[in-house]
Amino acid sequence: MNVSFADVNIRVAEGVGIVSFTLQKTAGAVGPVSVQITTVDGTATGTRYHFSLYSSVLDKRIIICPGEDYVSINETVLFEIEEREMIVQTLILDNSLLEDVEEFLAFLTPIAGAFPVAVQNSIAVVSITDNDGK
Repeated sequence: MNVSFADVNIRVAEGVGIVSFTLQKTAGAVGPVSVQITTVDGTATGTRYHFSLYSSVLDKRIIICPGEDYVSINETVLFEIEEREMIVQTLILDNSLLEDVEEFLAFLTPIAGAFPVAVQNSIAVVSITDNDGK
């Protein structure tokens, strides 16, 4: 039984707000299985901490985290027997810096347990395109 990223090359605009990772599990599991999803900075900088506030001028919620590009992930994903697909999402942060395309990586690793799991397509590359006039 395998777990993999459905898409290993993801491109998002800086102002999109969210990036989704679709994880797929092949049939054949006799019990629940877990994998770890972890992000690692490339040229994009991740953070575990951010806060948001509502801007009445912009009429939207804005996330404050100067200089950061996305919210890092380090989470365990549990697939129950009947589950074949899971979606993990994280925030893409909008800053006012003029930047080239920036990237970060997401890794899938198996977690040892009662039911063995292998990972295929275990690395996803996320490219963030700038929206600040460049």
